[in-house]
Amino acid sequence: MKTKNVEKREFITPLLIRNAYRAMITSLPGGYAEMASALTYTENSLSNRVRDHAGQKVDVGAALEMQIISGRKDFAHAVAQCSEGVFIPLCGVQGVGCDDLGRLSRMIAARLGDIFKKFDNFTEDEILDKKEFKELNDDVYQLNQLMMQFLTAGSELYPDE
Repeated sequence: MKTKNVEKREFITPLLIRNAYRAMITSLPGGYAEMASALTYTENSLSNRVRDHAGQKVDVGAALEMQIISGRKDFAHAVAQCSEGVFIPLCGVQGVGCDDLGRLSRMIAARLGDIFKKFDNFTEDEILDKKEFKELNDDVYQLNQLMMQFLTAGSELYPDE
């Protein structure tokens, strides 16, 4: 049986994901040194992996471990955004009550109003520049998270059983 000569492709890690790595690393008091030690890398090796330097990359297992070490979910958020989705942490949804749904619905309404006001302010000059778009996009992303928390909490409170 003859095997094909397959060309090895190099995939570049999206900037959003590399920024998530940096955020998790720099959130630690010891920064790169502390994260490298926890992952049993050298500081230089970790830095190279975050930058996709010399064929070194942060693998998925290491990225998930970085989330645990840092106590942050930056990697999950970045993967969701790269996939045109939203990461919704499901912890804290169990044991919800009507008061919680009411609080979430008021937060959603307030955030939505804030986004519309911000949009109006940004477009007074009839231009929505990249910085303004990014700020609105970040706000909408957070609103989507609240909406999914509301829906998940509602399904917990009113299960189909």
